[in-house]
Amino acid sequence: MERVRTYFTAVGAEFTGAASWLSVLGASLFWVWMDRAMFGDSLLIGTPIDWLSAAFFTSLLASVVALAVLALRAPRFTHRAVFSRAWMVGFGTAGAASSAAIALAPFLQAPALLYGGSVVLGIAMFAMNIGWGVVVIAQGVRKAFLNVAGAWTAGLALNGLVQCLIPVAQELATILLPLVSAGLYALNAALQGRPLYRIPTDGADAPARKLPRTIIHVAVASFIFCLAFGFMYGTIIFPVGSEAAAGAFDALSTRGLAALLFFVVGISPLKRHFPTLFAAFILLMTLGVVLVSVQLATGSPQAEACLVIALGYAAFDIAIWTLMASARTGSTPLDARIIALVMAAQQAGILGGQTTAAFLGLGGAMPHTAILLGSLYLFLLASIALIKMCSDAWNYGTARRLAFTAAPASAAGPSEPEPEPENALDAFARTYDLTNRETDVLGFIREGRSVPYIAQALVVSENTVKTHLRHVYTKCNVHNRQALLDLITRANESEEPESAVG
Repeated sequence: MERVRTYFTAVGAEFTGAASWLSVLGASLFWVWMDRAMFGDSLLIGTPIDWLSAAFFTSLLASVVALAVLALRAPRFTHRAVFSRAWMVGFGTAGAASSAAIALAPFLQAPALLYGGSVVLGIAMFAMNIGWGVVVIAQGVRKAFLNVAGAWTAGLALNGLVQCLIPVAQELATILLPLVSAGLYALNAALQGRPLYRIPTDGADAPARKLPRTIIHVAVASFIFCLAFGFMYGTIIFPVGSEAAAGAFDALSTRGLAALLFFVVGISPLKRHFPTLFAAFILLMTLGVVLVSVQLATGSPQAEACLVIALGYAAFDIAIWTLMASARTGSTPLDARIIALVMAAQQAGILGGQTTAAFLGLGGAMPHTAILLGSLYLFLLASIALIKMCSDAWNYGTARRLAFTAAPASAAGPSEPEPEPENALDAFARTYDLTNRETDVLGFIREGRSVPYIAQALVVSENTVKTHLRHVYTKCNVHNRQALLDLITRANESEEPESAVG
C-alpha cells in the first residue's frame, strides 16, 4: 500500500507548471474551440454547405498566412515573456467576437460578415495557439506530453457536454470558449508565484536566433502528413453535408479516447512502452488511409475507416508537440517561431489537401488511382519520418534526464569527487530496465570491447552475449552498436535536466 501511495504522490508531483491543471484545462478549452469553430459546424448549425465551406477555407487561410508571417518575423510581433495577459485576453476577445459574427451571418444573410468574421477568427486562433503553445513546450518533452494528452482527454468530456446542448446553446458555448480559455491563461500568469503553477522564465526574453535544423524536418514531415490527411478529409468527410456534425463529433470522440489511452500509459509503469504504442497508432492511421483508399476505389467509404484515421491523429498531434518541446530553446520569440512554423506547415498541408480535393471535384466521388496512391505514399513516408524523429527525441530526453540525476556533483561543490562512471551506467540501466547481465554487457560495449572478449570475460558463449546485446538494443529502441553508444554519450555529456515521455 505504501508503494502505491508513493507512486501516486510521484505522479501527482509531475502535474505542475506547464502540466498544471490550469495549463491543461486552458489549452483544452482553446483546442475544443478550434475544433468546433473552424473544423466543425457549431457556429453554423443547419447552415448550407457552401456557408460552411466558405467559413472553413477563409479562417484556415487567414490562420496560415498569420502563422507564416510570425514564423518569419517573430521577434517583432511576439511577446518576450512566457506569459502575456494582454496578448491572450485581446485575441481571446477577438475570437469570441468573430465567432459571434460568423454565427449571426446566416440569419442576417450577410456574406461579408461571414468572411470578415472568418478572417478575424483565423488570426485569433493563430495568436492563441502561439500563446498556449509557448506554455505547453516551456518545460520540455515530459510536461508537453502531459499537457497535450491531458488536454485532449479533457476535451473528450468538454466536447461531449457541448454536444448535448441544444443548437443555440452550442453556438453560445462555442462563442464563450476563447474567453474562458484566455481567462484561465491570465489566472495562470497571475499565480506564477506559487510552486504548483510556476514555469521557469530564465532566458525567456533572450533574442531569437536561427531555427534549429531539426524543427525544419518536423515542419516538412508535418506538411506532407497533413497534405495527405487534408486530401482524404476533403474527399470523405467534408462534403457529407448534414451528416458532417455527427461524423466530426465521432472523430473528435475517437481522438479523445486515443489521447486518454496515451495519457494513462504515460503516467503508469507501462510508460517505457510508450514509443511502441505511438508507432502502433501512427501505423494504425496509415492502415486507415489504406482502407479508405480501397473503399473509395470500390465504392463509398465507411465511417469505421475514418475513425481509424482519427485514432492515429491523436498520436500525430502528441508527436508534433513533443517534438517541438524537444527542440525548444528557452527564448520565447524563437520558441514562438518554432510553433508558428510547424503549425503553419500543418495547417497549410490540410488547406492544400482539401483545396486539391475541392478543385478536382472529388467530394463523394472516386478519386483517380494515381492521386489515391500518391496520397497514400505521402502518408507512409511522413509516418516513418515522424516515428523516427519521435523515437530519437524521446531517447534523447531520457538520456539528458539520466545525466542530471546521475551526475549532480557541480551543485555539491568542487571539493567532492565526481561520480564514478558506473553510477551513470547503473542509472541508464535502471531507466531502460536492463538486467544485471545486460548491464555488464553494456559496460563492456561502452569500453569498445568485442563480442569474443566479452564472452571470455563473462565466461559465457558468444551467442549468449549476442542475445543479451539484442535485448539491450530492443529495450533502448536502437538498432546497432553505434546508436547505442551515441545514446550513452548523450546521457554523459548532457548538462541540463529534461524528462522524457518514457
